[in-house]
Amino acid sequence: MMEAVVLMGYGSPDSKDEIYEYLVDVYGGRTPPDYAIRETEEKYSNFSYKSPSTGILNNLKEKIANDLKDQNMDVFLAFKHWKPSLQSIARELSDKGYETVYALPL
Repeated sequence: MMEAVVLMGYGSPDSKDEIYEYLVDVYGGRTPPDYAIRETEEKYSNFSYKSPSTGILNNLKEKIANDLKDQNMDVFLAFKHWKPSLQSIARELSDKGYETVYALPL
């Protein structure tokens, strides 16, 4: 039986160039207001335009995957507002025939 754990996070862009695309998703496909772009760019500039949360979540994923390797469970990280998206991971799980999926919001 194929089983997986999906860690679900909010998501964040990986660079300054991705902020606009990220905000379009946050705003439901609409053009984000100028103030939101400015505020987000200012906030992310404090971290060289890469949120530390992405690294933290990737490290968590690797640790959980290591802990579960003997149980033959795969671990995925999916984001509400970034890549890989929750939708793309759900499609992948379905296409590969996973029978049980444990979803953990973070």
